[in-house]
Amino acid sequence: MINNYKILGVNVNDDMSVIKLAFKKLASKYHPDKNNDSDESNRIFTKN
Repeated sequence: MINNYKILGVNVNDDMSVIKLAFKKLASKYHPDKNNDSDESNRIFTKN
């Protein structure tokens, strides 16, 4: 089973603002529009 908290690198008990910030950072880091030539970014972004 996929653990979304682990993927984001946050704790289950973290505040929602911390979770949202972690999501935004990862989404920005791996978004295909920002990493056109990166196969890893495309794989990670479309995996979930």
